[in-house]
Amino acid sequence: MKYIAKNLAIMAIFMTIANCANENLGVLNQDVSVVNAKKWFDLNKPSLIVLDYTQTIDWTNAIVTNGDNGIIVEVPLILKGTITAKVGDDKSYKTYNRIMFIADK
Repeated sequence: MKYIAKNLAIMAIFMTIANCANENLGVLNQDVSVVNAKKWFDLNKPSLIVLDYTQTIDWTNAIVTNGDNGIIVEVPLILKGTITAKVGDDKSYKTYNRIMFIADK
């Protein structure tokens, strides 16, 4: 019985530490692919023009798909104030802005 309690306590401590590490990255309870994409982004600091017009990179709502080219992480961008992306003349057409991460093979 002590063995089980000890293992549960160790596992609880490990889970707490793992969650704290993800919270520091701003990607609470996310897929490991999202965490890795965020780490790569923070480390490499890519100079993308769209980031000049971005208010928030929404890591908590990232989408992970597994396609023919491997795992793809799409992270929504929330644009600043009055900035909008236009596609054609139809104002009702909604655009969604995302950064896409595809791991090297």
